[in-house]
Amino acid sequence: MSIESLIDFVKLYREPENTKAARKSLLMEQKKRLEAQQQEIQKSLNYLNFKIEHFDDHMLTFENEKLSYRATVTK
Repeated sequence: MSIESLIDFVKLYREPENTKAARKSLLMEQKKRLEAQQQEIQKSLNYLNFKIEHFDDHMLTFENEKLSYRATVTK
């Protein structure tokens, strides 16, 4: 939760009138933001896992391309 949201939450908490709905709304907004961040992090993790799982295959292809290039340059 951002500092601003925390300040708003505490202000609402300290007010004498009933602010339960507003406080709950702030918490629900924060939850939505965190879920969106979680989805972005999961996308990054999925991509990273793919890269790790296929790292050796990619490196072999890269090494073969390098060897092939060197062979054509030295001819």
